[in-house]
Amino acid sequence: MTPSRRDDVPARIVAAAATWLPAHRTDWGRAMAAELVQVHGQASRWRFAAGTLRVALFLPSGRGRRMLAVALVGLVLFPLVLCLLALTAVTPQGGSIGRDPGDSVTSMLR
Repeated sequence: MTPSRRDDVPARIVAAAATWLPAHRTDWGRAMAAELVQVHGQASRWRFAAGTLRVALFLPSGRGRRMLAVALVGLVLFPLVLCLLALTAVTPQGGSIGRDPGDSVTSMLR
């Protein structure tokens, strides 16, 4: 039995992915939504929806590449920003850690 449209998350994912497609791919998006009706089993429907979403996001042209680029930049910059913040948080004003024996992280936290 197919769940109602409101409870059918894979169908909602496929419908959303179809709306993200460029104009020349709208027929493909409608075809995927129609094909999902023939996919039985919850796991199979989720796999189908994930595949449709992957194709919509990572098309050779369109929003997919921009979204991927933003995600990759975020994945690269986030650890770098965290490291810089950590370094500035533990480095005393005007010097580096270890300049003299009293300069340690634990003494700075007191």
